Amino acid sequence: MCRTMTGHAWKPPTGLKVVKNEVLVRLTCTNCETARQDHVNFLSGVVTKRTYTYPDGYQQRFQGQPRPAKSAMRSVYLRMLVQG
Repeated sequence: MCRTMTGHAWKPPTGLKVVKNEVLVRLTCTNCETARQDHVNFLSGVVTKRTYTYPDGYQQRFQGQPRPAKSAMRSVYLRMLVQG
């Protein structure tokens, strides 16, 4: 489910950490336990950094290479839907 159009189902953050002018927001996916940490500028709301930590076995390879970008996979999927 997490690799579909909808992406991860994030649990609400349980705690926020303020570091200088940024808020660190930690999220965990309810389905696959992927963790995401966002650094959000406290004044502007802009995400300045985003990192993911994936559970073992989550990241897949495609023909021996890292999988294509999610945007490329989404584009192919949408073209298949439109063309029927």
